[in-house]
Amino acid sequence: MMKKTKVLYLSYDGIMEPIGQSQILPYILELSKKYSIYILTYEKFKDIKNYKLKLSIEKKLIDNNINWKFIVYKSNSFLSCLNIFKGFCISLYITFKYKIKFYHLRSYIPGLITFFLIILFRKKFIFDIRGFWIDEKADRLNLNKNSIKYILFKNIEKILMIKSSHIVTLTNESKNIIIKKFSNIRRNKISIIPTCVQTDNFSYNKKQSNKNKNIIFCYLGSIDTAYDFNKVLNLFNMYKDIDKKIFLKIVTNSKRKLVLKYIKHHGLNKNQFSIENCEHSEIHKLINSSNIGIFYAKNNFSIKASFPTRIGEFLSCGKPIICNNFNRDINYLINKNNLGIISNFEEKNSYVELTKIKQMLKNNSTRKRIINFVDKNLSLEIAIKKYLKIYNQL
Repeated sequence: MMKKTKVLYLSYDGIMEPIGQSQILPYILELSKKYSIYILTYEKFKDIKNYKLKLSIEKKLIDNNINWKFIVYKSNSFLSCLNIFKGFCISLYITFKYKIKFYHLRSYIPGLITFFLIILFRKKFIFDIRGFWIDEKADRLNLNKNSIKYILFKNIEKILMIKSSHIVTLTNESKNIIIKKFSNIRRNKISIIPTCVQTDNFSYNKKQSNKNKNIIFCYLGSIDTAYDFNKVLNLFNMYKDIDKKIFLKIVTNSKRKLVLKYIKHHGLNKNQFSIENCEHSEIHKLINSSNIGIFYAKNNFSIKASFPTRIGEFLSCGKPIICNNFNRDINYLINKNNLGIISNFEEKNSYVELTKIKQMLKNNSTRKRIINFVDKNLSLEIAIKKYLKIYNQL
């Protein structure tokens, strides 16, 4: 039997987090069929305490001969630095003990962890950026662009971009930004793989679907940092003035008190909304019980490289989306393929938008058309083929 090439996959996101379960685990399980995968992740303590989930993931990894090491994530600055050093030591050990051929670095921190290995031993690596991470810190958490931290990471970003064997990004707009900024990077060195979805887990289910005629809007995920929840509630109120029977289902891990504070500010009654919190494996049920997804992403530089996970999850269940024009890829995707509405979240357009939503939902072909689009463009199978093509080139 031919020996599989050995790959070290590093992620600062935990495999037990919702994003890890949807955007890391399915990928490495498939990639492990062709490659020998070693994975290093940073896990939140609250996730590690979920023994049932931990055992379930461990079993899947063991069954697929995937060697998993993890470090407990710490948010404290000093402990974060210590964790990065731990990551370096573990990566060094795995690299030489198992003769790793190349690295798959998911985002920027893994690039920092393996930085000296890359420079000293000239290891090949895929820089899977997942967005402009340090600019996200500036845009979402007000990191000063003149600070040492920002300048340091921008220089590390430059080295990682240039030294990488291949770059993976989520949007075509971010690819163009990278090429414009780093003129010595070839266009064919960059692949666009948007945030895809495991269609077996996120699929339309008639039994779970909304049985009444009232429209249920579904807000899924975080209500802060990258997103403006106030905009969503404001637009929902505009729609509610037109149709009193509409309903907002909020599915989030954000603190309930914080969510209620936003809702109180916008004057929603108890019979007009619900707040849900569930395991990642149950999200598809809540999406299916709604009619349309809704969110507003803050407009800034870093969002140009973003492709929110919730997009694929809504569409895979046959649900259209209403959101703002936060980057060119999303604008083109939704308008070109009639997957929902790009809104400016202003009152003057609310009646026309709500009328269009109702027409879209009444059309029997809408659901099938959206699901068909996902199968051809945003399915896990499509993404795996692209990743395997990159892996095979290294």
